[in-house]
Amino acid sequence: MARHNSCDDDTFPYNHEYYALLRFKENERFYHYQFQARSPQLPFRQDLIKNLKQLNDKLGLSLSTFHLAVHLLDIFMDCHEIDQQQLMLAGSTCLLIAAKYVDVDSNVPKFSHLQSLTNHHNSIHEFSLMEKMLLNFWKWDLNFSTSLDFLEHYLSCDLLKCAEGLHSNSFKNLKCQAVYLANLTLTEVNFIYFKSSVIAASCILVARLQFRLLPTWPEGMEILTGYSYLEIDECVQLLIHLAQITQSECFFNPALQQQSSILIREESKVECKYKLKGVSNHNCARTKRRHLIHPRDLKQMYRLTDCAM
Repeated sequence: MARHNSCDDDTFPYNHEYYALLRFKENERFYHYQFQARSPQLPFRQDLIKNLKQLNDKLGLSLSTFHLAVHLLDIFMDCHEIDQQQLMLAGSTCLLIAAKYVDVDSNVPKFSHLQSLTNHHNSIHEFSLMEKMLLNFWKWDLNFSTSLDFLEHYLSCDLLKCAEGLHSNSFKNLKCQAVYLANLTLTEVNFIYFKSSVIAASCILVARLQFRLLPTWPEGMEILTGYSYLEIDECVQLLIHLAQITQSECFFNPALQQQSSILIREESKVECKYKLKGVSNHNCARTKRRHLIHPRDLKQMYRLTDCAM
């Protein structure tokens, strides 16, 4: 029998196929597109991402939606010279497209709602034109793998590989910290050069370091992720530095950032304030993308919903 990692097959019976799909789409993206840091608006990227996170929270959208939106925006910005006044239009439209593709239908905002939340800086017609421009640029193919997709897959597989000796609440805190680190990478442009799977693996490794779990990167994690410690070391070092310089800001996860370097081997009495409802799992209806959507089918979906938007 073939050797495979011990994921919870009762939760999602196609874990291995799903992971293979994530890696396939990731490699396909790196084959066809390499980030060049060509956008003249790159210095404004961090503030733009923070504004999009606030907009994402106001709309009640999932973290999966937010990560996909940032992924789409980075590629579009790198290939276009966007006027600074139009950055939020492009970003909020990416968020809308990601919501249509990933989030539950009841959460998808209308153009009018986006317009009101962005202080009516753009007309509904401008939102519509930007949406069509973005979709045509990606050739209606939104099948991208984000670091959060990989992270939630890793964390859904065999608890003992990720957090030996931790009680259930402490493991939730470890998950919370890993997601916090994944969100933190979105604000730093240097992480765009790494594969999403490398970023996700690095988030788990750094979280294990912060919780003082030994060994830091056991053989089980190498089997699960397909990466050795050396293969992700560059990303890990960059992530450690980023976490250290942003500790005072606590942008995404203030509760766990205060205790991130403390050994937790017993039930935590501090409730994690960072809710994980945005992190979808394989038996959750929070997100709907568990398979590829062909560009032709996506166009048909837009035709059916165009009048409603």
